Amino acid sequence: SNMTIPNKYEGLPVISIGDAAGMNCTNLSSVTLPNSITRVDSRAFWGCSSLNSIVIPNSVTTVGDSAFYQCTNLSSVTISNKVTVIADDLFGWCSNLSNINIPSGVTKIGNTAFIQCKKLKSITLPSSLTKIENNAFESSGLTTITIPNSVNSLGYCVFANCKNLTSVTIGKGISRIPDGTFTGCTSLTSITFAGTKAQWKNISLGDDWN
Repeated sequence: SNMTIPNKYEGLPVISIGDAAGMNCTNLSSVTLPNSITRVDSRAFWGCSSLNSIVIPNSVTTVGDSAFYQCTNLSSVTISNKVTVIADDLFGWCSNLSNINIPSGVTKIGNTAFIQCKKLKSITLPSSLTKIENNAFESSGLTTITIPNSVNSLGYCVFANCKNLTSVTIGKGISRIPDGTFTGCTSLTSITFAGTKAQWKNISLGDDWN
């Protein structure tokens, strides 16, 4: 089924998609969001297993935790250019997600934001990004990743069990590579550091680095 959400309802502007509003609507295949909304709240489309693409309009500034969690058919996402945080679990277990933009103002990618996104082969991280939190890309399909120089904080197990990951570029803003960052990355053959040898020697490496 298709859903178009209007700009106004009973004469009042529609400004948000509420918490769990479309949760487990398993027959929802497409939804059109109006330019009047500023928020998509937590779990708004959790478990919408037939939803195959979504455009989050540029009026939206906030998308809540788990808003598209387990949308297993979701393949393409366009995120509002006003969003600054990719929330926890936002696209967790979206096993068909292959095409997504991370807007240029995003500063943080939350915990398990892209966990188990098996079809996600590539993603461009913007130079505004400073923080990637725990397990953000764990068990995803990434084949290569460049961590921009702006990133100064990595959580645990960010790229753990990315079986297809072959090459990584680590930005010079990183001072610590925590435990589990590349655990289980059995195809990883190339790691490039964007800074100097002196900077690399000052990086704190997790117990399982070797």
